[in-house]
Amino acid sequence: MADKPMNNIMFQLMSFEYKLKSFFSSAQKILAETDIKKGHKVVDYGCGPGRYTVPLTEIVGEKGVVYALDIHPLALKKVEKMKKKKGINNLRTLYAKNINKIEENSIDRVVLFDVLHDINNKEDTLKTIEKLLKPQGKLIFKDHEMTEDKIKLLILNNTSLNVHRNKNQNNIMEFIKTN
Repeated sequence: MADKPMNNIMFQLMSFEYKLKSFFSSAQKILAETDIKKGHKVVDYGCGPGRYTVPLTEIVGEKGVVYALDIHPLALKKVEKMKKKKGINNLRTLYAKNINKIEENSIDRVVLFDVLHDINNKEDTLKTIEKLLKPQGKLIFKDHEMTEDKIKLLILNNTSLNVHRNKNQNNIMEFIKTN
């Protein structure tokens, strides 16, 4: 079954929820626990309203690129609006179905936060992400609706990615492409 975007009302509610969450746990603070660096090419997979997208563009700097990817048209419209308002030049928005426009083996980090539980074909999604990553590239993952064991089982059984790191206060796990 193909994934479908949530209805617009649910998307607006989710956007509001993320604004509230940002008061208690800033995206910058969460991303500081990762090893995303200046010059990196990063995919914000399932970017939603862009809670992590703009901070990612700041981290990777002018020489880096962030691809904001989502299935929902409102998500990409919100991110495009922020891009224009803030004059961000290193951000590209992309509908999820057009992910193949990103060159294979070209991405340093894929950020997949709180979205995998909503994807119908998790296995194919993970395989697609793996193809995007450069050797030594990392999938940076967290999902409040999935247990650590379930996450590891799903990723390790469907990709050649290996667990790299999984101890920090925001339950972020990293999986590295070793080939």
